[in-house]
Amino acid sequence: MSYQYNAVRVEVRHARNLHDTEVFGKMDPYCVVMLGPGKKFKTRVQKDVGSNPTWNETAILQYSMEPEMAFKVMDKESIKDDDFVGSATVSMAAVASSGRWSGDLALYRSKSKPAGSLTVSITMLPEVSPPMMGGAPPVVTATVMGTAPPPPPMMMQQQP
Repeated sequence: MSYQYNAVRVEVRHARNLHDTEVFGKMDPYCVVMLGPGKKFKTRVQKDVGSNPTWNETAILQYSMEPEMAFKVMDKESIKDDDFVGSATVSMAAVASSGRWSGDLALYRSKSKPAGSLTVSITMLPEVSPPMMGGAPPVVTATVMGTAPPPPPMMMQQQP
């Protein structure tokens, strides 16, 4: 049997040392997770917590071979548009190769401006399919963007 993934469970745990966007008061951060067009999850706003929010929120998103999952941390504003804090991406090929990944993602405001870190856990949810015909599945290698190393590539061997 081989596995195909049709969903992904993502847990947004917490952020640390976020870039402070507030002049007065404390930030009200939230995180938006995006997996392709129309597949979005938004955490609750953590009111007046500043630069170290904890969410511990989980969502299940449909997976259709999207190349990456994007995370965007925002600061909720009451009068004007919400402030962008930082963002990061994860290669879904690297996650799918081992079935899961968890660790700290480095957030950036731009390519060279760090904005803190975001701790997440991603688990692929398999759908069992009939055995593959015509050989072993391809080996996928990719890099997970963040401070933790990517999961090691795994090769599934076809049963005789």
